[in-house]
Amino acid sequence: MVDQNKILKDLETYFVAHSILQDKNYRFTEDGKLDVYKDLRPRLYEFPDGRLPFAFGKVTGTFNVRDSRLVSLEGCPYEVTGNFLAANNLLSSLEGSPAIVGGFFECRKQLSLKSLVGAPRIVGGIFNCSDNLSLVSLEGLPQELKALLVTYTEHLPLLRALTATKGVQFWWRSEPQDRAAQQVREIINKYAGQGKRAMFNCQKELEDAGFEENARW
Repeated sequence: MVDQNKILKDLETYFVAHSILQDKNYRFTEDGKLDVYKDLRPRLYEFPDGRLPFAFGKVTGTFNVRDSRLVSLEGCPYEVTGNFLAANNLLSSLEGSPAIVGGFFECRKQLSLKSLVGAPRIVGGIFNCSDNLSLVSLEGLPQELKALLVTYTEHLPLLRALTATKGVQFWWRSEPQDRAAQQVREIINKYAGQGKRAMFNCQKELEDAGFEENARW
């Protein structure tokens, strides 16, 4: 049995939630999670032990936990109808992310994120995992997304993105004069959204152009 009064007190302590509480823009689910019908952002930008103090259900709006020194996404909503913003934290995993995000999903600038395992299944907008210098795999990339924003490196395998069920456009965070990044982007985007049937053609074109490591799964 969850302590609803404690959850509401923690909501007021750690989030900008005065109007949410005043207007009762929330409800508790049968399993004790908190649904919120408004945008949420932190008040203190730091949570106890780097974790959310209670579990959310669905957030109708944007869920913003940027710059909060989070080490885990445990307790995050299972669905966010707006944007999910979790940039500049201390995450090593995306486990605990919402399953569905209606807007943008942002997980850029994490401490040691090596893959995208645990990411949402569906993202309605841009999936931004740029500036993660530890990223070595796109495993876990959402099945549906509008676009992918990732920092280009010559060692990052990129073929996995072609399995997305909707078209994926790649955007590099790189210098304009980085011709290699531009060339890889053109090749990848030619096959974007075509899934596995295009993988071998894309792989061959990348390899022929000298981008063997990008041509990996």
